[in-house]
Amino acid sequence: MRRPLLWILGGWILGELLAGWLGLIEVPASSYYAAEQTELALPLLEQGKALLRESIRRLSADAEEDGLFAALLLGDKRSLTDDAYGLLKNGGIAHIVAISGLHLTLIANAVQWILKKLRLSKRAAALGADLILLGYVLMIGGSVSAWRAFVMFSVQTGAVFFGRTYDAPSALGLAGLLILLRDPYYVYNAAFQLSFAAVYALSIVAPVLERWLHVSKNRVLKAVLASAAVQLVTFPLIAYHFYTLPVYGLLLNLLAVPPVGAALASLAAAVLAALVYLPGGVFLCGLAHYIFRGILWLCAAAERLPGARLVTGRPYGWQLALYCALLAAALVWMKKKTGREQAEPAKARAEDSLSARDVLRHIRRWLHRLSDRRGRRLAARVLEVSGEKTQHAFYMRLRRAAFFCALFALALVLRRPARTQTALTMLDVGQGDCFVVEFAGGGAVLVDAGSSSAQDVGKKVIVPYLQQQRITQVYALFLSHPDADHINGTEALLKERTVSVERVAASKISADSEAYAALAQTAGKNGADWLWLETGDVLRVKELSFSVWSGGIKDGNTNDESMLLLMEGGGFSALFTGDMEAEAETAIADWPDVDVLKVPHHGSETSCGEALLQGTTPQLALISAGARNPYGHPHAQTLARLAAAGAQVHCTAQEGTVTVLLK
Repeated sequence: MRRPLLWILGGWILGELLAGWLGLIEVPASSYYAAEQTELALPLLEQGKALLRESIRRLSADAEEDGLFAALLLGDKRSLTDDAYGLLKNGGIAHIVAISGLHLTLIANAVQWILKKLRLSKRAAALGADLILLGYVLMIGGSVSAWRAFVMFSVQTGAVFFGRTYDAPSALGLAGLLILLRDPYYVYNAAFQLSFAAVYALSIVAPVLERWLHVSKNRVLKAVLASAAVQLVTFPLIAYHFYTLPVYGLLLNLLAVPPVGAALASLAAAVLAALVYLPGGVFLCGLAHYIFRGILWLCAAAERLPGARLVTGRPYGWQLALYCALLAAALVWMKKKTGREQAEPAKARAEDSLSARDVLRHIRRWLHRLSDRRGRRLAARVLEVSGEKTQHAFYMRLRRAAFFCALFALALVLRRPARTQTALTMLDVGQGDCFVVEFAGGGAVLVDAGSSSAQDVGKKVIVPYLQQQRITQVYALFLSHPDADHINGTEALLKERTVSVERVAASKISADSEAYAALAQTAGKNGADWLWLETGDVLRVKELSFSVWSGGIKDGNTNDESMLLLMEGGGFSALFTGDMEAEAETAIADWPDVDVLKVPHHGSETSCGEALLQGTTPQLALISAGARNPYGHPHAQTLARLAAAGAQVHCTAQEGTVTVLLK
């Protein structure tokens, strides 16, 4: 077979993925987003990296630029701000901050140019560039994309050195095999998948599109098709890992990626110059500064456009397979179609050529005899035939362009189907609370949204879960009480553009809370209504009703201000208790009989007294607590009381996110 390494790599990847999906092997959770760590701790390289890092820090105008430049030049994303990376990711151009072929090509070209100026041979210059790149990759920590680019460049260097031809797909296969030999679990890593898929698209898919649309000589159209090929191939991976697709990603790539090379060259020169003369480095850095400021501005402007991101949710396996099968079938059909056209017999082409010469000869012959009626008829016929051929060619190209554009509609195949039955999900937010009531057909209601142990819980846990399930409509967000571990993810949820929150409801007993006042302003700015609820108030959403069983008590303890929310519908009931403590429990005379009880105060020692358990008689008890939390939640005595009451206990500290399907 041609390119055996590419076929071996594909078989390896498919086998590993199927084994993980079928549960035949246990995949470490860290493998999905493996941290990039230094491969070899070489003192000289570490010192060099520290020196360059300090130079970047001195050149940067602010913290955002410092993190961006460090990621671009050294692959160090630890200082990259969430806002800057979020803009790049949402715009579909986050790959520019990953050390890849663009970075290594610039370095290699510069090194080869210098070595050739020193009168070294072409082979010696290529070998020297390869050694410099090896040191650079080791210095920056050796990310997946960097190693992939280095191996492919080394194969290209070997081709030059030994006088052989270079085949990009075979080099890609070798790079993948070497990386997977070191750690097979990299096959589950998002960076690995996206990096190899992008290069595969450029080397295999883009040429097919170019031949299909006959744009081999137009550089602008070739760039458009290259970007389109990458988008088409990486769509399923982006949807699977990040749950949204950038609608304007193709346009942003065409506008933002071309100047990145010049900006990187400017940044590299500035960093080196700043080691000797800081003002000179600042001057050279100006181009990089304005280019990346412009890129961030473009991403921010695109995000404000309507429908900037298509929320697909995480596709199921059959959706991924269907998308890949349809795309592969379309590409094979296009390749065969263009192959048949190019395989036209030489004799037929000669006949066409002869007939064309005959037409021109007839035109010249009859031009001076226009007064002759027969000549006029012949000229009209020639023009008619010529017009028909031109029109046919135009419509053929138009149909092909329409078919190419229709390929992007395949992204709709990746949209996760809505749930067919209502579900109650207890999110693993660490030491905090967040419950999501997901309705059949789409939409949700949230009860609390916060954590004291997870940073940016709204942006990093709650919003991603809603996107994963393709929930774009939140009918109501109930806040039990104003403690941070129940509300500090609310602001991010209200500001998220892919999720629309209709209303936020809180207990009126906590109306004097400063935290609630700030959230009420944020809710108003983002189009959400703010409701103050009291005991007895009922809010109906679809087939479920949410009633305030108790608005809490005012005793100076914010935990006892917790609103008790009773959810009922379809013969099912659940009680959400916030962080109410023993004193608030004893203040309630009667309790509703429920199927599911949200255990108050994360399962603390004093929660779930006998009166509460005997009154509610729950079948399921849900405890939201952080793993290895310092409070010892859930407490052993509380678990014993729940077991004695006959309740089945589920806790996020041991199980992670828990979903209860409502029949």
